[in-house]
Amino acid sequence: MVTIRLQWTKDSVPVLLHDNTINRTARRENGWGFLFRRKCSNYTFEELQRLDFGSWKGEEYKGTKIPSFYEALDCSNEYDLNMYVELKEDSNFDSEKAKILAEAVKEAGMEDKITWISFNPEYLKMMSELMPESRLGYLYEKEPDAKTIQTLQDLKTENNEVFLDIKASKMTDKADELLDNAGFDFEAWTVDDEQTLEAIYSYECIGITTNKLTEDQIDNIVNSFE
Repeated sequence: MVTIRLQWTKDSVPVLLHDNTINRTARRENGWGFLFRRKCSNYTFEELQRLDFGSWKGEEYKGTKIPSFYEALDCSNEYDLNMYVELKEDSNFDSEKAKILAEAVKEAGMEDKITWISFNPEYLKMMSELMPESRLGYLYEKEPDAKTIQTLQDLKTENNEVFLDIKASKMTDKADELLDNAGFDFEAWTVDDEQTLEAIYSYECIGITTNKLTEDQIDNIVNSFE
């Protein structure tokens, strides 16, 4: 499983980029960065392809091009990956962009391998209207309450799965009881140490987002609860 974040180009191509600007990761051919803020949406995909999106990370990544969502779908298909796609709040997402994503996923035959996640429930609703069986994760960074549950319920269709994707530190006994009584599962982010993983799995968490934990570390903790 892999998580990607999407931004959009001037010509409506979805690309893999965390920020809505290219400043942090893009470099010119001469290796120079950009002094002033440069929004991804101000560039066409062809223009972005002329930039280096790898050398900021290390010399071995120099020359890496920004990947499109279509390339990510091809890669996921090739390696049989399930993909979490975050619809960023700062990406000016709308119904036309939702249609582009839905058509791309359907054409790739990956309807059952995509989970849409977002802090904005309206974005998730857009995807649900186009793909009623889509798996949806509502990203949340506070302790959930009755309003949170209502949001999850509003995202439900007859055939989809909806879960809360909560910040790990905000999961409590009260939150666990609230979600359990309402019949919703939860996943947690960002779980980067074993202590946090143990705490989260004591609440019967169904999945995590991590930047550091290995598969063996996760398996050891998860197996201890079985």
